[in-house]
Amino acid sequence: MQDTTITRRGFLATAAGAAVATAAVGASRSAWDQAFGVNYHSDEDVREVHSTCYGCGANCGFTAYVNKGKLGKVIGDAENPSAAGKLCAIGYAYPRVAEGEDRLVEPLKRNAQGGFDPITWDQAFGEIAARIGGMEPQELAFIGDGRPTSSFYGKRLMWALGSANVYTDDAAHSLSRKAGTYAAIGAEGYTPDVEHSQMTLLVCDGALDGMRPAHIAALETARQNGARIVMAGPVQSGDTRFASEWLGIKPGSQLALVLALSAELLRDGYDKAFVDAQGAGFDEYRAAVSSYGAKWAEGVTGLPEDSIERLAAELRNAAPACSVSLGFREGNGALYGNSGELARATALLNALLGCYNQKGGALVDVCVRPGELDGIEAVAAPNAQRVGDVDYPLAAQVGGSSAVALKAAHEGALHGVIFCETDYAADASSPSYVRSAIEGCDLSVYVGTELCETAQACQYVLPDVSYLERADLPSFVDGPVPSVVTHGAAIDVLHAGTKPLDEIFGGLAKACGVGDAFDFSLEDVARAQLESVGVSYDGAASVGTVSLAEDAVTYGELPVWGTPSGKIEFASDTCKAADLSASPMWVEPTHVLADGQLALASGALPVNAGGLAADDDAIAMLISKYDLSRVWLNEADAKRLGIADGDTVTLANQSDLTARVRVTNRVVPGAVFVPEGFGRTSSGEAHAKGVGVNVADLVPFAVEAAYGSGMVRDAVLTVQKAGA
Repeated sequence: MQDTTITRRGFLATAAGAAVATAAVGASRSAWDQAFGVNYHSDEDVREVHSTCYGCGANCGFTAYVNKGKLGKVIGDAENPSAAGKLCAIGYAYPRVAEGEDRLVEPLKRNAQGGFDPITWDQAFGEIAARIGGMEPQELAFIGDGRPTSSFYGKRLMWALGSANVYTDDAAHSLSRKAGTYAAIGAEGYTPDVEHSQMTLLVCDGALDGMRPAHIAALETARQNGARIVMAGPVQSGDTRFASEWLGIKPGSQLALVLALSAELLRDGYDKAFVDAQGAGFDEYRAAVSSYGAKWAEGVTGLPEDSIERLAAELRNAAPACSVSLGFREGNGALYGNSGELARATALLNALLGCYNQKGGALVDVCVRPGELDGIEAVAAPNAQRVGDVDYPLAAQVGGSSAVALKAAHEGALHGVIFCETDYAADASSPSYVRSAIEGCDLSVYVGTELCETAQACQYVLPDVSYLERADLPSFVDGPVPSVVTHGAAIDVLHAGTKPLDEIFGGLAKACGVGDAFDFSLEDVARAQLESVGVSYDGAASVGTVSLAEDAVTYGELPVWGTPSGKIEFASDTCKAADLSASPMWVEPTHVLADGQLALASGALPVNAGGLAADDDAIAMLISKYDLSRVWLNEADAKRLGIADGDTVTLANQSDLTARVRVTNRVVPGAVFVPEGFGRTSSGEAHAKGVGVNVADLVPFAVEAAYGSGMVRDAVLTVQKAGA
């Protein structure tokens, strides 16, 4: 964590940029008025509120234009690092969730028949508190979506109760990517400076169509600047239109490609001066990695030896204005039993290229967090270790593993779990296992806006207001230029029986006898957080996004490596102590193909990243119109199996699922692509229910060694024509 002070000059520059963007938006207001059917009688009727989209994990900042309490339109904020002035299809559709027919409007309690009965808030708080009082603090866990309000209030409640078991849902998304990168360079991430690069290699798995608008803009700029963009993965996603080349490789083989590229550089030339100055344990690394050449990797990845050699030479020639990245989408960070080692090996490959914090290279993300909060007394950390931290030490360094927590619940070591705005029972591997773990708890609570899969498995459901109806704590966004993003309430609360998160957690705390720990308002916290990094609350709210430019990466200036040695750790004692090799080595994915089986690949689609928007009727219409829930099969595999485009097929392993198929060469032979975010079964998601299949149903529950991720795509299956 770094101390940060915002200068008035820097803040005013950001405000001026936002003002220019607002003026540009105003020029196009007439067209938007017609599209949204809003009658702006005068500028005085329009209230502008800066907020963030919760349609996926990108959290794009936008301005909501509100006319007499009615939401007229949303426009991506130009200064926001995710939006860059635009929103995606989800961003424009998701505001409809506020008035959605499936909204939860009152607290619910599961009845003996498996359904739900409405109860009062007082009854809900009282009964939940009584059950919490009947267990030891370390028998209770909290799993949130990682957004700032749920993270702050969830952690504070758990700590006030004496429990250290606070997690996000990262184990199903990005945990291994963060943990592996942290083990190598002491930071959770880096950003490819693609716009200024000569070459960028994106080692991706699954379709990346759900990426942030800012990333699309960066790829477009890079292409216009003549950069060579290479994408390698099992699926040719929509964003490969920006690529110079797509290289199809087998699912789970990405680590083999990275190790081979590293070995080629070790043989033919790497940035020795950079490695000597910044690295530790290099001799051990060299001995471990040098045997992984292009010829070996051809048999693992399916990519020809000469293509791998050519790729290594292109990177070497472009260095340091190049980088290798696992793609822009965080969901690529918890896929297989080797995802953590893939992240570690990739971070070290960039070190061989000497590209860290170089123009066009890999820019180490700057992390700015709130300091001491003036007027808000800190809650002491519990005198206990978070469940899973001992057995999964690399996960412990970046927030712990919720997959391990669910495993502990399944085995009876945890007796209570509170979920906040994360549909873990739909997104994590083996939803049936997760539901069984939840249903076996003495206490299970879901806080959210819809009766999703996770809510249906819980005993108590507490209805949150939608993201448009509430203010939230500011987001502190990591990146080459760190920033803070505010989230204001755009519209009034629509349902009297719902509450915002701060009131829900405050009510639970009071019922549990720890209400004194919440003797402040959400605005008090937001003000204190912003002021702790030198930012005015009112000023930030007026512009939405404030760039912390004084802490930004400067080309050529290296960060302080946050590893135990203070160096880039080519060989890691921490990894060795976790029963991994000191240096990255090839680790087989858990899945092993038998005759006739296909490896699983998955990813997001443009209108349904993570499934959050699938219950919107407009999104559901697009999914139906373009048949987007189909699974993809390579032409050669389809021919061998006697399957034609549009056929219904059976996908079989631990589950037997049926789906329509798209026959295409945009997925590699030997793999089947199953888009994520489909296959919902909850009656509380009427538009999403029964559409497509849930890819998570095809994946057995497992936890990646040391790293703690849920290995959410590590599976094989058989595919055959339905009825054959």
